[in-house]
Amino acid sequence: MTSITRNRANVFSAALALMCLTAAPLLAEALALPANARLTREVVKSAASYSAPVAPYAAGLLPVFEVQGRITKQAYRIPQQGITPQQILTPIEESLVAAGFDPLFKCQDRFCGGFDFRFSTDVLPAPDMFVDLFDYIFLTARRMPEGSAASEYITLLVSRDSTAGYVQIIQVTPEGATPLATERGEPLVAQPVITPRQPKGPIGTELETRGHAVLSDLT
Repeated sequence: MTSITRNRANVFSAALALMCLTAAPLLAEALALPANARLTREVVKSAASYSAPVAPYAAGLLPVFEVQGRITKQAYRIPQQGITPQQILTPIEESLVAAGFDPLFKCQDRFCGGFDFRFSTDVLPAPDMFVDLFDYIFLTARRMPEGSAASEYITLLVSRDSTAGYVQIIQVTPEGATPLATERGEPLVAQPVITPRQPKGPIGTELETRGHAVLSDLT
């Protein structure tokens, strides 16, 4: 092999190694969605503003940060019965932290402000996004992209109905930054439903022997 050929081979090897090094963070910086999550709606605005909630709704007001940049709104549906919002959110939140985001605010349904919070923040319309007012989780996170003077924001809204889970992702990226991609992880498995043990004898006997009794027909 001539010296010129060897030099070319060395340059190619160095370039390949550099590509591998630079590709690793990009692959790591992705939101971990369940394998069966399906994109139902996407809205992108190159230059717009977004009110990112940073505290619960209280006293008739929703505290927000007004942020500007490239706005990417996405809604996903996960066709799986029995999955909870927290079960959906956990791997996504972990991937956010791994990508360098710091959670600013996290709340759950009534602690967010329930109905008032839901209708004071930006939510994509049904049927693409569904929010159960008694069963949803909201998260706001922020990071400072390298080489940028402006922060990058992301909000997550997770809920479910009787047949599926729903995720809304809103990303605000400053000029020059790239929104996080999404990647599919493991499919979610519904949490087991625990059926209360039914009393085997009269209620009085159950109370005397066990100290409690299950009233299966009480609503």
